[in-house]
Amino acid sequence: GYLYLSNNKLEFVKKHHFSDLDSLVKLDLRNNAISSIERDSFFSLSNLKFIDLGDNCLFGLDSSLFLHTPNLATIYLDSNLFKKFDMQSFNNLKKLKNVFLNGNKIANLDSSVYLESLEGLDLANNNVKQIDLNVFNSLPMLISLNLNNNRQIKAKSINNDAFLINLPKLRYLYLNYTSIELIQLFNFSSFLGLKELCLSFNSLKPELLVHIPFNRMLFLTKIDLTRANIDQSTIGLLKDNFNYNLAEIMLSFNQVNFSDGNNQFIYNARYLTCLLYTSRRG
Repeated sequence: GYLYLSNNKLEFVKKHHFSDLDSLVKLDLRNNAISSIERDSFFSLSNLKFIDLGDNCLFGLDSSLFLHTPNLATIYLDSNLFKKFDMQSFNNLKKLKNVFLNGNKIANLDSSVYLESLEGLDLANNNVKQIDLNVFNSLPMLISLNLNNNRQIKAKSINNDAFLINLPKLRYLYLNYTSIELIQLFNFSSFLGLKELCLSFNSLKPELLVHIPFNRMLFLTKIDLTRANIDQSTIGLLKDNFNYNLAEIMLSFNQVNFSDGNNQFIYNARYLTCLLYTSRRG
């Protein structure tokens, strides 16, 4: 069954609150004032598949909180007060598919755990400054990764050959307003199945862009380069290395036009349905 307790004034969760609810599949605790969850609070919830703890006041989780919820597939922990998060909290969740940690204050993402079924990880709008590269290397089935708005992010151990190489299923990559250091660590040659790539609000250098094998990304339908420091010379370099199967190209607030032969960049895009192109002024 489903249990909806969202938009109330709950401040804590005790282990007896959900006892004998072994048939519960969905638990919604969003938008309360929960600051603590007692250990073994979910002991009886062996069939739980969905839990929403977003918009609360959580700043930490007991490492064994989800030990008895092996069927969990979706966890919302967004818009809480986490400053540090240990992925070991999900160690027992072999069926976990989506984790939402966006909108927290996470500065450090520590410790990796092999999550063989995880498909979506949202870390947008945090304050991530340090990240353990093994966190990503332990997610072989990841399809969507959102690191938007983590401007100061740095890698704990820099190794270009290892970083994100083990993500063959990745289809959606969001790196808007993040750090150039992080972007440079991505091995884009291993992401040939990408469908969406968003790199807006970054000061991208031409040498970085030309090494992204767009012309081999045959499934890529959307690229967002809004306010990404793109100029005429960069467009000239890109036009011979571009994927003309694109449906959406976002180039607003850059310094480009399509004169001097660079209009080939657009004319060859056979499936283009959306072009956002507004020059930056001043």
